[in-house]
Amino acid sequence: MKDLISAARNAGRSDASLTLWLNTPTGYLDGARPVDLFEEATESVVEAVRQSFTVEW
Repeated sequence: MKDLISAARNAGRSDASLTLWLNTPTGYLDGARPVDLFEEATESVVEAVRQSFTVEW
């Protein structure tokens, strides 16, 4: 969890934004909710939050 919080803050996101992201299906994890994968795929979830929060449109 520490790495997720750090990645969110480094991207300028709030704790509330991270909480919402954790509970929302994402294409970065093949449509899964990050919270559902956290225990078994921690590094994948951390990488997904980094990608998601730093994407530039």
